[in-house]
Amino acid sequence: MNRWTFYRNTRRLVLLAALCISSTFHIGVSADSENQGMDQLGSALLQKHKLLSDKNDITVFYSASENKQRAIEIRNLLEEAIQFYQTSLAIDHRIDVAVLNQADWKTLVNERIPYGMPHIVGPKDRQVAVLPANDQGVVTVGAIHMKEYLPKEDANTLASYGMSFEEGASTYTDIIAIHELGHSYAQAYGIKPLSAWSGEFLASFFAYAFLQEKHPKLAKVFEIYAYQLNVNAPGPTDRSLLRLEKLYAGVGADDYVWYQGMFVHLVVELYKQKELDVLREFKSIFGGQSDRIAGPPKTESDEKIRLRLDQEFDRLSSISPFAKTWRSRHFVSTDLKE
Repeated sequence: MNRWTFYRNTRRLVLLAALCISSTFHIGVSADSENQGMDQLGSALLQKHKLLSDKNDITVFYSASENKQRAIEIRNLLEEAIQFYQTSLAIDHRIDVAVLNQADWKTLVNERIPYGMPHIVGPKDRQVAVLPANDQGVVTVGAIHMKEYLPKEDANTLASYGMSFEEGASTYTDIIAIHELGHSYAQAYGIKPLSAWSGEFLASFFAYAFLQEKHPKLAKVFEIYAYQLNVNAPGPTDRSLLRLEKLYAGVGADDYVWYQGMFVHLVVELYKQKELDVLREFKSIFGGQSDRIAGPPKTESDEKIRLRLDQEFDRLSSISPFAKTWRSRHFVSTDLKE
């Protein structure tokens, strides 16, 4: 198997996880009947499985003693995020963390989610962030196999941090846990985006804003691995938000990851302009506007999707005119009515 084939196969595994997570686990509510078992992966089940644990405001569960340091580091980061949003936006949301090796992952996690894909599950009042205990997971491995698309400037940035490309890929995996938590933050803050794409944008904004405020080097790592690698990699042949809204993660592994990267570009630019006021204004504009959470609607015509997108960008322009510039830069005219 050559490197490109391996890379594409890894990205397909990421798509599989994205399909599961986007339809079930982002929002922290009861899953459908097919996934009820996965939704019950909470602290009680983890304790019953007799994982090692360390209790604080966040309880961390981990597979083996050699995983404890990583578990504690992830907890420290999430506790900081929780405290940051309690102080800045009065959001009170707590979770536990499970850092699992391959054997425990196979036993405890839904088989549709490949090893190493961060996700959040469990009852709404006490969710669990599930992460890999090592660097053999699909996110880390997939990022490593995109190294050829790393801009020289960003390679120099990582070197200045004393971080190898592989270490950055591992760190990026942990950062995605904060993105997943961002979906819950958006819901708790009262934002109801009109579209699937803006739900993903918001989750990344919550993650990036915290990191930029408290850990700016990690914010840069997020930008490099989510946006810079993807904007330089082969992108979709059909680059439209209409397509994403119709298919969501069903656009395909490579394309789905590319879309996510472009959303991070908008995150970075809007944060530069208004920092956390982006979220405050987003809430003002979209608070209570829609029951939509994630994924494509069951039935919606192309014309209605285009109208929804246009209305959304008209509102976003009141936050920043760059939103429409960003749309025209990355996405093709098939979003527009012919």
